[in-house]
Amino acid sequence: MNLELESATAALKYFSEKYIDKERQGEFNEMIDQFYKHNTTIINGYQSPAESFNKAVNAIYNGQYVNSQVNSPYNQVMKNSNSGIGASIYLGGVSHSATEKAEYTEEIAQLFEQLRTNADAVDSIWKQIEDAFAGYATKDSDDAQIQNYVLEQSKHTFNRIKGYWAELL
Repeated sequence: MNLELESATAALKYFSEKYIDKERQGEFNEMIDQFYKHNTTIINGYQSPAESFNKAVNAIYNGQYVNSQVNSPYNQVMKNSNSGIGASIYLGGVSHSATEKAEYTEEIAQLFEQLRTNADAVDSIWKQIEDAFAGYATKDSDDAQIQNYVLEQSKHTFNRIKGYWAELL
């Protein structure tokens, strides 16, 4: 959710600079600040359905519920042969400290600021945003399957955000 909030906030700032009369920009920018503060409060602690699913799969796999630990050879084969299940188990175990969350939010905000101000490097900046997102979501896993799984699962979100920005830039 931070990704979408940071994108929307940067896009609103760009819209303000480009389309709002100078006399009204201060008022519009105050509304952007209120929008950001309000939505930051709302998304604090939010988990998407996919994140909740991954946490549940991880908990079941690791025996956090009575008699739920997956120890049978069949289940290990299923985990190894289905990268989605393996990725869900891994991602369900990923957690972040408040400092890590703040650093990620700042990194994404800076990248959207660059997108807003550097139209010549749009493709490069989008790649950096995707890499930052995947790195954060996977806690910098080197596993290409897990990285690809995260990017595949977030493809619709990125397409939507890119579409909005394409209308602005």
